[in-house]
Amino acid sequence: VNALRDRAGVGPLTSIDADGFLAERGKEMFQESSRRTDLIRFGKFQDSWWEKTNADSFRNLMPIPIAQINASNGTLTQNPGY
Repeated sequence: VNALRDRAGVGPLTSIDADGFLAERGKEMFQESSRRTDLIRFGKFQDSWWEKTNADSFRNLMPIPIAQINASNGTLTQNPGY
């Protein structure tokens, strides 16, 4: 983390916890389309933050594309909630 902070021209951290790491990763990976996955991994996706309200737990999974369900000949079913 400190190597990235040094490259960005900000001071080093002396310690970091999981929430701090998630925040630093959010800054570094801004616009990289990994934030949702990170929030799910850290158990934070269902929380409200900034302009996002609480999410239902089924949103931790993405919907399976209907074309894939149709092509599976009945072996795939849609994730609950979709």
